[in-house]
Amino acid sequence: MAEAEAAYRQLLAVESRWLDPRIELGMVLQTRGRVAEAIEQYQLALAIQPHSPDAWNNLGVSLREAGRHEHALEAFTRALALRSGFYEAMLNLGSLLEGLRRLDEAATWFARAVALRPNDAVALGALGGVLAQNRRPGEAIEPLRRVVALQPNLVDARINFAGALAEMGQTDEAIEHYGIALKLAPQNGSAIYNLAVLLQDKGELDEAVGLYLRATALRPDHLPGLVNLAVLLRAVGRRDESIEYHRRALAVCPEVTLGDNLLMLLQSHPAYDAQRLAEDQRQWNLQYARPLALAAPPHVRPGAEQTRRRLRVGFVSAYLDSHPVGRFLLPWLAQHDRSQFELVCYSDVLAPDPMTATLRGLADRWQDAAAFSDEQLAQKIRGDGIDILIDLSMHARHNRLLTFVRKPAPIQVTYLAYCGSTGLETLDYRLSDRYLDPDDSDQKYYSEKTVRLGSYWCYPEPPEAPPVSALPAMEVGHVTFGCLNDALKYNELTLATWLEALEAVPGSRLILHAPHKSDRQRLERQIATGGVDPARVECIPMLPMSHYFRRYHRIDIALDPTPWPGGTTTCDALWMGVPVVSVVGKTALSRGGLSILSNVGLPELVGRDCAQQAQIAISLARDLPRLAALRASLRDRLHGSPLMDAPAFSRDFEAVLRGMWERWCGGERSA
Repeated sequence: MAEAEAAYRQLLAVESRWLDPRIELGMVLQTRGRVAEAIEQYQLALAIQPHSPDAWNNLGVSLREAGRHEHALEAFTRALALRSGFYEAMLNLGSLLEGLRRLDEAATWFARAVALRPNDAVALGALGGVLAQNRRPGEAIEPLRRVVALQPNLVDARINFAGALAEMGQTDEAIEHYGIALKLAPQNGSAIYNLAVLLQDKGELDEAVGLYLRATALRPDHLPGLVNLAVLLRAVGRRDESIEYHRRALAVCPEVTLGDNLLMLLQSHPAYDAQRLAEDQRQWNLQYARPLALAAPPHVRPGAEQTRRRLRVGFVSAYLDSHPVGRFLLPWLAQHDRSQFELVCYSDVLAPDPMTATLRGLADRWQDAAAFSDEQLAQKIRGDGIDILIDLSMHARHNRLLTFVRKPAPIQVTYLAYCGSTGLETLDYRLSDRYLDPDDSDQKYYSEKTVRLGSYWCYPEPPEAPPVSALPAMEVGHVTFGCLNDALKYNELTLATWLEALEAVPGSRLILHAPHKSDRQRLERQIATGGVDPARVECIPMLPMSHYFRRYHRIDIALDPTPWPGGTTTCDALWMGVPVVSVVGKTALSRGGLSILSNVGLPELVGRDCAQQAQIAISLARDLPRLAALRASLRDRLHGSPLMDAPAFSRDFEAVLRGMWERWCGGERSA
């Protein structure tokens, strides 16, 4: 190239007004990366011949490389005005417009290039690519299909083609073409990631995990890949790896939702006790909460004369519907003393259902808050004069903890989502009971002060539930174990325990709630390695509430997962006459089964560990008369327990809230 430059300069030294050598010199300089000098040569050429379309086109290319986009647009436009069928200028102008995200204009110029050369793969690929970017996949498919037919080895065009097919719902063909792209370019991160997404959507989770691992190995900072991999690893039961990838994603982007997801995942990990959980909860608080909390204005403390006045209590949740939170909140809303407590619900429910309407009718005031930012909601709550604000979500999805961080109410409490700790310094209290927190040994790990109710739960009678059936084992000739909890609660230790009980009881069966293909695949893998005939385990999908309750007509003994046991599900099973065998874990959350079963007078159904849980279940399965007696009595037993004594629960709850208020009025320091 140096020799070519020297030759052209020698020619121009003889005759400086020769046009073609001037343009050729500009092209050589441009190729050598000397863009400013190339621009100078093209400008000199245009001084010689202002109507040279080649000079204007080449000048546009150099100006684009120099980042002078508006001048480049003008140059390409001049070239095309001088030569209307200038194919290369059309492509260059379209490419520049595409880079400026003026996609409709880019598509117009690429389409003109295609009209000139209908079988040119470059123009077809450019048109298809920009149409795909512009969310016009239906139009993109045809030119891209022609490209891959003309030039089967063009990787980018094939990836664009696969993407357009996927956008149009032609998933199988899209997967085929991503596969071809990967054979051509095995290290193409875009093809790897997009194929992983499609396989994940199809439920081919093992294949998707492998591809995400490849994608994140190629690009360790690729946030979508890290996030999808973290979620997917949890879905296939690989909790430790899921935790690792959550942490890696957070290192790339410390997004609060990712932090919430990690804390929820840790709650379900058998190795995490209150101390280990507290470490991550405190980190969440330091990273996301403390900077906002420091700016929160203080509340004026009322005088002692205010201790007995009517209190305004607010609830904040996205689960004020048929979710377990809404179901458990129902009794107190129905029973509360309206002369002493005004209840205000701040609802983030996006799809209200009949339970939402019921709760709304029981509240004194209702505010749809989904459209509010966390800051706006905090201002609204402060403006409403809420005395005690209750969080019902903790770190679950759609939580509003960043509202609570701003301390919109003088007293703030967390309750009901799950019995744990948020880690927030701005939440004053956490509600529990004497079974969930039998002593204060874990208090040092909680950011909130623990206040115990007589019963953490108050279970409302479910209107969808049918009468209790006879013991299924008496009719079918074998015992059926079952668990209708969320399948993500099933970990390897839990499943191994249940399979042990299944093996020990000849002919027994196991019914598991596994609504997704990924759940079934994960369970089937462990069952296959556990030595149990897979035909003895039935995975059932998500069911409407009435069908869900009727499923208990086939279950003799319910098995509780650990460390995240059932709450509503446990009560539902008992209501249907099905005894639940639980296990005590290392956290307040994991002692949920102990709390419920103790309140109905059946603490003997709670094992101290998984091995004892299996033995209790096996013993029950071998005693059909006892099972039959329990089935016949459990609904009455539950109905007569503290778990369904709504008036007593309401008075207890109100006394707890009144005590918090009195301590605040009396000068007790809040968070």
